[in-house]
Amino acid sequence: MPYICYVYDRTGRVPYMEVLPEATLESAHRRASRLLQDRPDAMRAAIFLDETEVTELLRAPETATLAAE
Repeated sequence: MPYICYVYDRTGRVPYMEVLPEATLESAHRRASRLLQDRPDAMRAAIFLDETEVTELLRAPETATLAAE
């Protein structure tokens, strides 16, 4: 079963979601980390398996930028 990654912005909205075909949580975590880094306005990425959040990644607030910038 694939993992699903939700990327949250600073307001808590989910402007991006991606199904992760990775077979292990470790590889899904690496992919989610890249998704978080690729989106300057993102603050958090959460990895789900079915309906259960299995892990999250947080961006340090000083490294995030406003979407309007």
